[in-house]
Amino acid sequence: MISDQLSLLLANTPSKLGEMNVDVSNFLGGRFLTQLDLSQPYQVCTISKADQQLVGTDQKICVTLPDFPSKPLGLNKVNLKRVVELYSTDANNWIGQQVVVYRTTTQYAGKTVLCVRICGPSQAPPDPPCDRQGNPVPFQPIAPAVPPQPVAPAAPAPAPAPAPVAPAPAAATPWDAATQNNPST
Repeated sequence: MISDQLSLLLANTPSKLGEMNVDVSNFLGGRFLTQLDLSQPYQVCTISKADQQLVGTDQKICVTLPDFPSKPLGLNKVNLKRVVELYSTDANNWIGQQVVVYRTTTQYAGKTVLCVRICGPSQAPPDPPCDRQGNPVPFQPIAPAVPPQPVAPAAPAPAPAPAPVAPAPAAATPWDAATQNNPST
């Protein structure tokens, strides 16, 4: 299907392409997340799903990010190692965790090409993020989102301490309570 769309696209002359108002990235993106899908050089995303999918002829671990629900990110060795370093080898531990998804460059088949990389939300990317033309852009560290903590009801104020009790005054009359003797009689 994509090859048919590309054939149709390539069969049109440049003047007809302009008249068609075709966004070529729609033909090249495929069903997995690529650098073409990133509208910004980098963004924080939360992993909502991790599973194994067929990518070409290979089985790969993929993560689904709510920002790109219809395009899972197939984890190549670099990105897979980074997720494992951040959140363990158990993919169940990845769900709900944040990552920074960013566009950068890498060497592939002797050429510098754009790619998608990930890192932790409080880490500086090992490779500089870049724009769609491959020009590096400054990275501003992103503080991870802290889930709101439930507010505990205020503890009741402590009861006031009882007033100190003064000792009873001494008896006014000399009275021997033990013998019931009253010396004045």
